[in-house]
Amino acid sequence: MNVSVEVIETGLQPTLNQRQKDILGEVFHLRYRVFYQKLDWEVPINGEQERDHFDDLNPAYIVSYDPRGRVSGALRLLPTTGPYMLKDVFPQLLEGEEAPQEKNIWEVSRFAVAPCGSDPQQQATASEDTVRIILEGLLWGKKCGVDHFLFVTSVAVERLLKRIGMQMRRWGSGKATRIGKVLTVACWLDVTDAHIDAMLDALGEQPLAREAI
Repeated sequence: MNVSVEVIETGLQPTLNQRQKDILGEVFHLRYRVFYQKLDWEVPINGEQERDHFDDLNPAYIVSYDPRGRVSGALRLLPTTGPYMLKDVFPQLLEGEEAPQEKNIWEVSRFAVAPCGSDPQQQATASEDTVRIILEGLLWGKKCGVDHFLFVTSVAVERLLKRIGMQMRRWGSGKATRIGKVLTVACWLDVTDAHIDAMLDALGEQPLAREAI
């Protein structure tokens, strides 16, 4: 295995240690490189970091590291019992439906993998980073009693996730909406054993014994 992953749960401790602070600084710099420099999104920038007010709400982060120990990918997880992006930033994607506010439903946001190649629309690729981040998110969700993830993403990333085995449902009528420069959809993803096994299969690994999850 060339890629390692870690969950940083900022809400479980009163203060982060210096190592965790340094890691999150690398995460915010990665987001700056991907969302601001590469994709040219309108996102809040401070120096060479992309960080918004949702990062102040004690989210959990799934972080991947390359063989040299550098941050190579990340996503953010927030419970729908508080503020989150679909409800508070992109409510038009709800298409009139009520925004979930349930303990067993969490939002995935700010999913990014370190750029490789020259594709200007590349937010993530079907790489080991992508698969291991998603796998770790599913395992963490199952452990913590999360039944569903919801997220706002580009149609391109939706296609990528389906290609690596994620069976997702679009919100409402399923019609994509252009937000800024990005054709965007809101999706549901169920936290299931089948999705976990699909990610393990994509990595060439054996399914886990159910009692080990």
